[in-house]
Amino acid sequence: MAVNGIAGTVLPCTTGRACMPVLVRRPAFRSAPQAAMHVAHLQGQRRHVEAIRRRCSASQNLSFFCGIFKAAVRSSISTAAASSQSTEANVAYDIQIKEKLLHDSRVQVTVTVPPQASQVYFDAILWKKHDGPEPAGAQADRTIKMLRMVHGNQTKIRQEAVEAILTATLPKALQKWEDSAINESLIIETQLKDMVKSFNADKPFTFVVSVDVSPQPTWKQPYRDIEIEVDAAGNEASDREKVETMLLQLQQDKSKLRIVQGRGLERGDIAICQFNAFRAETGEPIPGSQQANMRLNTATADTSYIPGLVAGMEGMVPGDRREVAVTFPDNWEPESLAGLAAKCDVVVKELFCYDLIELNDEFAKENIPQSTGIEDARQKLLEAQHLATAEATNNRVVEALGKAVSEAVELDVPQFLLRSTGEQEYQTYLLNMQREGKITKEIVTQLATEALMKNFIVHKRDYLEGLVRASLGFDDIFKQEKLQASDEEIEAEFKRAVADFDRVGHEYDEDKLREQARETIKGNKTLEFLIKTCKIKVNPKA
Repeated sequence: MAVNGIAGTVLPCTTGRACMPVLVRRPAFRSAPQAAMHVAHLQGQRRHVEAIRRRCSASQNLSFFCGIFKAAVRSSISTAAASSQSTEANVAYDIQIKEKLLHDSRVQVTVTVPPQASQVYFDAILWKKHDGPEPAGAQADRTIKMLRMVHGNQTKIRQEAVEAILTATLPKALQKWEDSAINESLIIETQLKDMVKSFNADKPFTFVVSVDVSPQPTWKQPYRDIEIEVDAAGNEASDREKVETMLLQLQQDKSKLRIVQGRGLERGDIAICQFNAFRAETGEPIPGSQQANMRLNTATADTSYIPGLVAGMEGMVPGDRREVAVTFPDNWEPESLAGLAAKCDVVVKELFCYDLIELNDEFAKENIPQSTGIEDARQKLLEAQHLATAEATNNRVVEALGKAVSEAVELDVPQFLLRSTGEQEYQTYLLNMQREGKITKEIVTQLATEALMKNFIVHKRDYLEGLVRASLGFDDIFKQEKLQASDEEIEAEFKRAVADFDRVGHEYDEDKLREQARETIKGNKTLEFLIKTCKIKVNPKA
């Protein structure tokens, strides 16, 4: 059936990826490097210089965030001047700019500052070394020459002059890309130590910067013509089956185990197994599948583990060994195993069963909140499962739309966005593992390393590039359709994000998180538009 949306509505999303093609939780484990940069005399630019200092790399290769750059571009530049009456004056000069378009939407800019400008900043630093009364006229000229002779070769003085020049000239040099520069992608490629070493106030001063710019998407297919088709996540029968599984799990939690005697494995038993999986075609072992003492709950294994495994094990007794043919589910993680045909070598070591307590009205009242009896409990659980299934189907629609947008748009993926998206995905992956109780906060910290994050990006590159293309496509749709995100919506999303971080005890940058909230709302608005506009076919679950 062709529908606009799922049952005429868009259910609230529970994860970043369900809400947008790009995750919106900022990685908490990335920290900014440090370096010594201080330009106290540029009073109007102090906040920009301090931001540069905080973002300097350990190797002294300057890099700082485009948010700072954009703020600087919009501000007026108050610069230092070598004057006996004032330490600040406007400097009139033209800087030379050479542009070079690199691959993946990155622009490299070579900036050359004329000597007259360098002299002004250099002399302003030197005047701070003069302790006597301010001279005038010819005496001022003689004093500044003396200061150059005494202090001009000091590394600290030269570094302060370089920092002053960078702070004042960068906004002018990069003004052309103010609106298209991607936040946080600006890098000063010339090493600080090289700039300080080569600095000569009487000669042109040259440095190189680069920045990622948002590519202009080209639509291979009009986004209004997108058509998608997904399978429903469930139906009435599957929802009822899941309810009975939930009730069985609850029964098991309240019941005692005993050793099975006189029979083989039946569905509902707990089996302790030695388990190994191999690719059916090649016989190659599947990495990570080997388990010496796997605890298998046969009541839930078809949904929580590998479908078909329990059916192939029925009748086994401790000591039995059997090869079971299975197919990994399409949603299996890692994706490289999704849909893979495999053979499982299973040895049953021990077999237990539950002496299940009776599933009656009293049990329901004690264990299922607000239920009046077992049938009432079943109905409440079924209603909740209906909502969960509808949301799961909705999420399939969201993912399919994101994939369709990614395939419909053509653009070069900026490497900075690829990396930042990978960081977000990896951080969200770790936080979800912690939230589900699979790992502790301490293990999250141990896994939150640069090396593991880079490895994650390498193995997920195609997937991450798809997310970036979808994100930029969504942004283009938002602009073309003149969609709006209200301050109230952004604030509500920001508070939800703060609650998520507080719940797991992780730190966050408030400004960045608020910007992430803005992008989330924009993504949701775009999704709502696409769901109302595009042709969506949801196939009933077989």
